[in-house]
Amino acid sequence: MSRLRLLTAGLATAGLAAAAVVVLAPPGAGQVTPAMTISPTSGPPGTQITVTGNPGQCPPDPAFGQHQAEGELQPSGGGTALATYSVNTDTNTGNWTATVTVPATAAPGDYQVTGDCTQGGGTQFSYTAQTFTVTQPATTTTSTTAATTTTTTTTQPPSAPAAQAVTAQPRFTG
Repeated sequence: MSRLRLLTAGLATAGLAAAAVVVLAPPGAGQVTPAMTISPTSGPPGTQITVTGNPGQCPPDPAFGQHQAEGELQPSGGGTALATYSVNTDTNTGNWTATVTVPATAAPGDYQVTGDCTQGGGTQFSYTAQTFTVTQPATTTTSTTAATTTTTTTTQPPSAPAAQAVTAQPRFTG
């Protein structure tokens, strides 16, 4: 074979191999999954969860208008949303922050905070859901006696004991 034929055959084989790599690559290969964070990651009913999307991942598109970040707090196994959020992204950076409140009716357990970047009613992409654990609400005990009623609410470990009273020694002058 001539050198030209060998070179042409080699290039054709390399081209087929490259095409096979492109065809065999899974969809989304090389793409970065958008990230979203929540804070805190656990708390009792009534807790406000701050949800934040990474900068620039849900940017505005001047040709189509403003993007929104939308999501919900839902049971981990799926089901009806307990709470939802929807905010516009920053028009220059695409940054966004939202809050969602754990309702008083939420039972203790794991829940998912979901998030989508939407525009014009269509989902552009979905963020990876984050786990939020609903803990037991604060406990309240009440005891009553004939003369007094005492209510104790425990929400965190007790603080340091109160300062002790000091007995004063009065001095009289004159």
